[in-house]
Amino acid sequence: MPSKNKIFRRERTRWLVPLRRFENTLTKDLKAIFKSETRYTIDNYESNIAINGFSIIRELELKRNIEDAVVKTIRPVMFFAIRTVNEQISIEMKEDFTFENYLLEYIATGTFEESMSLVISNYYSDLKGIIQTGINEDLTRREIAQSLQKELKFTPKRARRIARTETHGAMSYASERRAKEISEDLDMPMFKQWIPVSDGRTRSAHSRMGAVEPIPIDQMFTVGGEKMSRPGDIKASAANRINCRCILRYIPQ
Repeated sequence: MPSKNKIFRRERTRWLVPLRRFENTLTKDLKAIFKSETRYTIDNYESNIAINGFSIIRELELKRNIEDAVVKTIRPVMFFAIRTVNEQISIEMKEDFTFENYLLEYIATGTFEESMSLVISNYYSDLKGIIQTGINEDLTRREIAQSLQKELKFTPKRARRIARTETHGAMSYASERRAKEISEDLDMPMFKQWIPVSDGRTRSAHSRMGAVEPIPIDQMFTVGGEKMSRPGDIKASAANRINCRCILRYIPQ
């Protein structure tokens, strides 16, 4: 029988190597969206934005572009998660199976909306902070525009963090949803086991989850004192969710 460490390594490879490709795609798309928006702000600050303020329509358009990019990526992420759960439990996917309801349920959560709004809020907070500093220092509109060009950067690290959080959350949701569905359809008890990455970047609370025995699929893990259904649980706090790379292993009984 394979050792626990060998099983964990196998599952990390099964899940995280393909997921990284989706993460890279979304990171690239987010960088392009914010680069375009930043360029627009810099080019129009002196002649328009400084006089008329920010357009709420522009903000809503930016939010829609981000949501579209995220949804475009997490759709294939969910299909990958469902297919992988089927392989893990040795269940064939029916030809008429559809996962669109998984996607709709995930997007419909208020937490997803809050997550997208927070991305926009953080961007405009940085933007307006630079402008306010320029005003406090009595800079001209042109000088403030130059400050924006120099200081307003949507960093690759931030894009990566958003992409990882959103792709991982969608994968985790779809995989657990599918495992529960199989358990109910076949009247087969199912357990889930938390598998951390366990490297220097892993939260200590998440690393400790590697020693936790599998639990019934409908139960909750206790992670750093917080109840979570799965890694990347969209209902969890940012401290437990953002940048998480842990995965679940499903064990039919």
